[in-house]
Amino acid sequence: MNLDVAGIDEAHDWRGYEVNYSACSHRSWNKAGGCRLLHACVSDRYGCRTAARRAPDSRLLAMVSDPDASVRLGIAQRLSPQSLTVLRRDHDHRVRYEVAPRVVADGLTGLIEDEESMVQEIARTRSSVRPAEPRGSCA
Repeated sequence: MNLDVAGIDEAHDWRGYEVNYSACSHRSWNKAGGCRLLHACVSDRYGCRTAARRAPDSRLLAMVSDPDASVRLGIAQRLSPQSLTVLRRDHDHRVRYEVAPRVVADGLTGLIEDEESMVQEIARTRSSVRPAEPRGSCA
């Protein structure tokens, strides 16, 4: 079967198993035209990545524990700085790298000592307090 829909000719979930459309709990969406085989399926691993980019902001926090790192990365790119704290200890360094420059200052805890040097550098740079230059000093 080669439908070549935007380069996707197979439907697999995030674990690599073939999607079983006959057992899908969203079959009513298919009948309504909201889901099409190999095109727009929430069970398909590509569907979750698309959802992370297009889901309403109110749904993003419900997706932060998705097993696919690219989904969590997409969520990190969209969450508000206050909400990013939930992802600061993500096991994927790419997600933490996305969090470090945008998370609120209080959320930098833990990122300063991150195992990934680039994440550390961003967090340390953001948390450093530079002394103010003395005003009116004449040298």
